[in-house]
Amino acid sequence: MKISLKLFSILAVYLLVSSCSDEEVSAPPASTITVNATSGLVGDTEFTFTISSADASAITILPKGEENTGKAGILVSKSQFSGGSTATVKYKYDEPGVFSPVVVTTNYSLDGKSVKRTVSSPVTVTITSNKNEISEFSIGDYESEDIDQGAGTILVKVPFDPYGKAGGLTAVKATFSAAAFSAVTVGGTVQKVAKQRMILARLKFIRLQPRMAQPKRIP
Repeated sequence: MKISLKLFSILAVYLLVSSCSDEEVSAPPASTITVNATSGLVGDTEFTFTISSADASAITILPKGEENTGKAGILVSKSQFSGGSTATVKYKYDEPGVFSPVVVTTNYSLDGKSVKRTVSSPVTVTITSNKNEISEFSIGDYESEDIDQGAGTILVKVPFDPYGKAGGLTAVKATFSAAAFSAVTVGGTVQKVAKQRMILARLKFIRLQPRMAQPKRIP
């Protein structure tokens, strides 16, 4: 009798676990999202997202939109809603672009086999970069002596080449380092890599005359 009761208990527990595992969860209600600004600068502007509470297993903000789920995601804990029906999350963008932030509510079963998500209506945030500086510039082995960001000029001193060997200055390549997310153009053409053949006539050069041999003093 005891053995039968024990087997019956084990069977009941198994059926309960099995029924829970096969449970199909329902789709959660949608949350809402608003933002305090619609434009800003990379790494500088701090945005404040406000989301509404929802009866769901998990609530997540996607600052870069549903299409960029793998780039950024912020899980909002239920404790952040304590004392009110909304929660706020602060965020700074690390790249420029036009993004569509959303909030995703999720319901899932205990075994994770059943998952349902609901995505909110998006908002639009435009991120730009105001960093447009060239920090390093060199031509061959000759580095720049002065980079005037305000005037937009670069001073490089190179040896004088009166014979124009191997094409002279027009054939050399310039190497530069520019601010992240900036675009360096020459004659309207974007330079896609750091080492490019550039139109050197657009730069300011000081050509150095070669030193003349000093005459020997005769005693």
